[in-house]
This record gives sequence, structure tokens and C-alpha cells, in this order.
Amino acid sequence: MKDNICNFLRLTIPGLLMTTILSNTVLSSDAETISYDVNFFAAYNPVTALDIVERVPGFKLQRRDGPGEQEKVRGFGNNASDVLINGKRPSTKSTPIEKILARYSVDSVVRVDLIRGATGGLESSQSSVVVNVILKARDGRGSIPWDVSLSFEDGNVTPGGNITYVGNRNNTDFSIGIELEEFDYEYGGPEILTSSIGPDEYRDESVFENPKKVTGTADLEHRLLSGDSFRLNMQLVSGEFSQGEDSVRLPEGANDPDLVQQRNLDDATEVELGGDYERMLSGSLRLKAIGLVTRKTSDFSSTLTHIPFQGATEVSDFSYESEEGESIARLELNWSGWQSHIMQFGVEIVENFLDSESILIFDDGQGPVGIPLPGGNARVEELRGEFSITDSWTLSDRLTLDFGLAFEISEIEQSGDTEQVRDFSYAKPSIAATFSPTAITQWRFKLKREVGQLDFFDFVSSANFDDGDGDLNLGNPNLKPEQTWVLEIGFEHRFDKIGVFEFTPFYHVIDDVEDLLPISDTYSAPGNIGDGERWGFSTSLTTSLDFIKIKNGRLDASYAWQDSSVTDPVTGDDRPLSGEAPWQYEIALRKDVPSVKLSYGLNYTENDVETLYGLDDIVIETYVPGLSAFLEKTFGSYKIRFNAFNLLSQGAHRQRQVYDTSRESNVILFTESRVSDDAPYFQLVASGTF
Repeated sequence: MKDNICNFLRLTIPGLLMTTILSNTVLSSDAETISYDVNFFAAYNPVTALDIVERVPGFKLQRRDGPGEQEKVRGFGNNASDVLINGKRPSTKSTPIEKILARYSVDSVVRVDLIRGATGGLESSQSSVVVNVILKARDGRGSIPWDVSLSFEDGNVTPGGNITYVGNRNNTDFSIGIELEEFDYEYGGPEILTSSIGPDEYRDESVFENPKKVTGTADLEHRLLSGDSFRLNMQLVSGEFSQGEDSVRLPEGANDPDLVQQRNLDDATEVELGGDYERMLSGSLRLKAIGLVTRKTSDFSSTLTHIPFQGATEVSDFSYESEEGESIARLELNWSGWQSHIMQFGVEIVENFLDSESILIFDDGQGPVGIPLPGGNARVEELRGEFSITDSWTLSDRLTLDFGLAFEISEIEQSGDTEQVRDFSYAKPSIAATFSPTAITQWRFKLKREVGQLDFFDFVSSANFDDGDGDLNLGNPNLKPEQTWVLEIGFEHRFDKIGVFEFTPFYHVIDDVEDLLPISDTYSAPGNIGDGERWGFSTSLTTSLDFIKIKNGRLDASYAWQDSSVTDPVTGDDRPLSGEAPWQYEIALRKDVPSVKLSYGLNYTENDVETLYGLDDIVIETYVPGLSAFLEKTFGSYKIRFNAFNLLSQGAHRQRQVYDTSRESNVILFTESRVSDDAPYFQLVASGTF
């Protein structure tokens, strides 16, 4: 038996290490770029460019199309997409790249270039691995990509879909589309409150969430006879997010329960207008001007109603109206006249603002009374300028160095309940190296300083009814951006036709960590709690399943682990960063049957607990492992897909420990233990192109 294992390893491992990734569907491969012909993806039965990008070996698309909030990105220069289209990134921050890719049919794709490591000469210089989708020149014929969906959960049926017209006239490519998104989630379970000062309590929790969103888009690209080009894009979003929770609470020894109800409603409208103009000044000098304007208005209300079995009903009502926006003007000058160097000089001016007015009312049965909310009415404005220079230096066909230096200055002005002006300045150097000893092995090194984008809602006070007790979330007008030194060393090895193994350890040094900061004995606010560290690694594997005799089978697996350290502002002890899971992993299995254009697969995810540290409480959230499955059938340019989500009834298990006055007392008043399980839900999607 031992000899058989040794012979297997002796024959298999060298074969994997020496196998070339080149095939008749890979057009070319060098130290940095692998070009895949569109036929490479035929086995996956793609219908759109999105289907192709999602199957590129060694690339994971960072999707942003969920119903949750999108991460705030600082300016436009840092909004580096990991997907380019014909070498350009879209001049938008709001439209997820996956929605843009879904507008292009598979017939419009020529090839896909996977650029690894040395991306300093591209418009996506912040990403280590970039996909560049090369499209055919349009011949004047229009196309209409579309999809329709039905989601089924707990007896609720919600529709969705989008349709876009993509056309070409007189050297102008254009598209116009509309999309409807709606989800209906219901989940709940028991919660046990164990108290050291009073009776224990049993609670039956029922939660619902119903996000709705209608999005209209329009964009065009026009090429002039001079070789110049300009692009315009517009997006209009009208959305409503309703959320509620019913908590039936029965104290120990009582015969009749109380009822606590929470209702949230956020009605928002957002518009974005962006564009760019590009001009070749010479054979080695290119100028690009970029402009972007976004505006968002929100009307938010949150109501907490306490209906005791005996006594008067108490109602707390919090609401705000807000307008927020961003305006960006950016100039980029790209020069390739210096041998083996590609340089970019950039200037960017950004204005961000938030204008918010809040009202808090309490009614104990005697009539509504306004409650003062210090810092609840404010206008926050930031004016920022940034100057940057980058140089991508190709020393050889195996080694490339990318250098960068950006310097920004900004002013944050706050008016309303608080009047003050603050100035900031930050230098942001970066260096990256890519070394490819062979066509199938690559090492990547990156060191850079990042500055986070502040959420201006953290400057404004609000009421928080999430735990049914009407806490105040005070704003902090003295909040500063978090700064992080990022160090990464990546290793990549490719084998067989689609095999890729990656391993990336990292280390972060964080200045001005953003977290909850105590501002009195009873209140905390978002603030900077000091300096911290984060370290860990991520690894991933993509491989065919031929070695276990599953033809056209594919495995994608990833695992990430991290630890961190910061000084707790309440206890003075060392602890991990708040809200970050120590580990998580994902396994995806896919089987394609090209002869009948059928595909099916499974996806499994699991992550460790997340711990959040407040002034007087600790919240520990645990998520049940998630399992989903899909089955899809392609009919020419159409596809029908069936999705089954949450097959293990994934939910959140939550424990909240509340301390006397603060966590420093180390005296626990009560513990809330909640088990919220969600039932499986299903989705039927039809998509295609006319």
C-alpha cells in the first residue's frame, strides 16, 4: 500500500508541476497575461459576457449586486474595477460591473485577457488580477439582453427582471435599460433572556425584510474621426426598503406576554451621471478627462412600539430626511515614451456632502413629546484634492515593478448642531513587483498605504431600536479617516487546462482604527480608538475533476484566515478588531454536460463567529453553514436556471451580553440568546438575448 501511494505521488506531482496551461483555446500566455479565446468557455454554455468572466480560471468576480449597502469608495482613482471592457473601466461608481457585463451577449466577445500582477499600466492599477473583456466592433445591428425571475420563499412569490437595448449608430455604441429587483425575506426563532437582576424572559421573534428597487440606465460611447472618444452614462434608482420585527415577550412567572414591534422604512432615490473624454495627443501621450456626479435623497422612519399586557402603550418614533452627494473631476495623462516604462500623472478634485435633519418623538400614552437629539441635524462637507504619479517599469519579460505616489489634502466642514472645520493631508506611496519564473508560476509583492472613506452618517446622531430598547447612536464630529499600510506576498501556480492554486499571506498596520468610542459613562459614538494590526492569509484552488473521472467537472475552493489586535477603549485590554470573522471558506462544485447544454452544481460556505464590542455589551453572531444548488439548461441564446438557496436552513445565532454600566465593570446584567433560522428558498430565472 505504501509503495502504491509513493508511486502515485512520484508520477502525479511532477506531472502537475510541468503541465502547461496552453491549449488550442488559449491564444497566448506570457509572464503576465493569459488570453482566452471565447471557445475556451464553450463547455460552460455561456449566454452573456458575465457567464464567461465568472468562469475565468484563477479569477473571482467581486459582485456588488446584493440588496445590501455598497461599500463607500474614496474618490474615483481608488474605484479600480477588476474588470475592464476593451481596456477601459466604466465611468461609474454605482453600477456593479456584473450588471454591465450582462448587457453583452456571448457572440459579442472576441476573447478575455487575464492580466496577473503587473497591472500598473492599466486603468485598474489597484487590483492584483484583472480581466479585460475584448468585444467585437458593432455592425449596426441591435440586441436585447433580458432576464426574468421568480423567487419563492415561505409562500411569497416576488418577480424581478431587466431588459436592455444595445445598439450602434454612426460610430456610437449605446444602450438603454430598466431593471426591477424585489426580495421578500421572512425568518425568526426563539430568544432567551437570562437576567441576574430580574426574571428571565422567553421571546418569540419574527422578522421580515422587503427591499424593492427599480433602476433605469442609459449609456453611450462615440468615436470621432480624429480618434478621440467620449462616453456618457446615467443611472436612476428608486428604491424602498421595509423591515420589521415582532417580539412576543413572556417574563418568567407571567401568564400573559408583552409585544414589542419595530418597523423601519427607507424610501430613497439616487441618480448618477458620469462620463469621460479621451484624446491621443501623440503616439505615446494620452489624455483622459473624467467627470462624475451622484445625488441621493432618503426619507427614513423607524418606530418602536411596546404594547404591555397591562398598562399604557409606549411608542418611540425616529425619522430623518437626508441628501448626500459626490462630485468628481479627474484628469489623467498617460505617457509611454520612456523605454520599458508606462507612466500616469493624475489630478482629482472631489466634493462629498451630507445634509440630514432628524426628529425623535416619544409617547408614553400621555401624548407625543419631542426628545432632544444632540447632533441630529447637521451638514457635513468634504473638499479633497489629490495628486498622483505611477510608473509601471518592465525590467524583463519576467519581472515588472510598479511604483506610485499620491498626496491628498482635504477639508471637512460641519455645520448645524456642531460648527467646525478640520484639515487633513496624507501621503499614499505604493510599490508592487511581479516575478514570473515560468509561464505557470508567479510571485507577487505589494506594499501600499490606503486611506478609508468616512461615512458621514457617523457624524450625525440617530436612534437605534434594533435591540428593542431605544438606544441613541450619537454622532462624532471629530471622526478621522482610517489609514492602513497593506503588505501582501502572493504565489500562483497553474496546471492542466483550468488548474490554479493561489496563496497570499498579508499584514496590515492600521492607524486611527474606526470603532465605537466611549464619550461618557453611558454613551459611545463612532470614533478612532487607536492603532491596530491585522494579519493572515487567503488561499484558493481551481481544478478540473478529471482526476476522479468526472469529465467537465470543476472545483473552486477558497479559505481565508486572519487575526487582529487593538487596545479596547473600554477595558484597556488587547482584543481583535470588532466584527471580523477569524476564518471563512467556500467550496463550489460544477458539472457541465456540453452535449445537451446542461449544467448543475453545489456551493457550500461557512465562517467563524463575529464579535462586536460596544460600551456596555458584547454581541457574538454565528452563522449556520450555507448550502445552495443550481440546475441550468441552455437553448441556443436562451438559458433557464433553477436556484435552491439555504438548503441547510441557514440563519443567525446571536448572543448579546449586557453589562452593568460598561464592560469595564465585568458585571453581566443579562444575556440574550437568539436562534433565528430561515427556511430554504428558490428562484427560477430565464435569460437570453434577442
